[in-house]
Amino acid sequence: MRKISIFALAFALVAASFGVLPTAQAATQSAATVADFNQGLTKGGAAVDVSRSDPTDALGSPDGDFVSLGFGGDIELMFATPYSGPITITVSEITTGAFPLESAQVEVSENGTSWTSVGTATNNSGVGPNPHQTVLAVPDDMCVQFVRLTDTTDATPHAATSDAFDVDAVEADGTSGCEDNNEDGDDGSDGDDTVRNSNEGVVINKIEANANTGDNYAGGSQGGNGGDSGNIGGDDDEIDGAGTGNGGNGGNGSDGGLVETGDALANANATTRMNSNDTTIDRCGCDGSGDSDGNIRVRNRNRGFVVNKVEANANTGSNSADGSTGGDGGNSGDIGGYGEGDDEGDIEDAGTGNGGNGGTGGVGGTIRTGRAESNSSVLNLINRSITRIQR
Repeated sequence: MRKISIFALAFALVAASFGVLPTAQAATQSAATVADFNQGLTKGGAAVDVSRSDPTDALGSPDGDFVSLGFGGDIELMFATPYSGPITITVSEITTGAFPLESAQVEVSENGTSWTSVGTATNNSGVGPNPHQTVLAVPDDMCVQFVRLTDTTDATPHAATSDAFDVDAVEADGTSGCEDNNEDGDDGSDGDDTVRNSNEGVVINKIEANANTGDNYAGGSQGGNGGDSGNIGGDDDEIDGAGTGNGGNGGNGSDGGLVETGDALANANATTRMNSNDTTIDRCGCDGSGDSDGNIRVRNRNRGFVVNKVEANANTGSNSADGSTGGDGGNSGDIGGYGEGDDEGDIEDAGTGNGGNGGTGGVGGTIRTGRAESNSSVLNLINRSITRIQR
């Protein structure tokens, strides 16, 4: 699971019509429609890479193309026609080479609202050739048209970039078509049906994520200034051979310090779901004849306005570890008679000692920062309409 990313999924009208088959036939079919998709994140909290985020890669027969669910993510798939028992569901997963275990809970449904768990699919820890297939049995008394996979991967053994269970394909084997015996006498319509769904929405997201471990600086220390030599006073003929010592040497500058920062990672996350309609009309023929009369009118009108502003920042800066400044060198002594009014006595062969040396500057300090992490991603699900007309 991504790794900063933005997803926008708009689902078109889905109309599925089916009736009681004169002769039931065994058949195999692959998922044909993505009814819903809620992708999770990588273990490290980033959005799943866009190349692994197209839910339509889970449709059709196994072909090596797949979608990653992300940790805790789920996908709901729909078959073109319903299946009656006995039914088996085959989930195909892609993992190349040895890898920690990935898993997903598998649930089935007739109507996309009531779900029954039939087991868990895995990647077999990458053992064996692709695709890694899990075959699960469905209770005999069920009618199935929907399959939902929800990631249940244990993140503990995985790397931060792992994006959990990968779905290549989902297939069903069973008897095509489901009979409705109308035992409850109240599970269908045989008149005129009119459904109008009208939705409008405005969503504005401003998302910011920041991570900072400081503007770090660890320059070397400055050396101290050298000391001045002394002054000699008096006339030229009086100071023959006189001399002063040298000024002291300035202290040495020391090496710069050490800066070690952790990784700076920034991501921001947001999920927006707007304007979702799910309409089911069961034209079962409630008089028991298997026929249904009347007209069906379904109108879905969805309008949406979405604005996303997403920012993610990570910084390992603003710390300083300069070395200390070296001490200044001392001045050498003066020889008298150099100033106006001073005694200009005999200073021939006079001398002073050298000024002392400045101290050495200290070595720069050490900066070690931890990891700076900031997460940011956006998933928009807008204008999703599903209409099922059953005959």
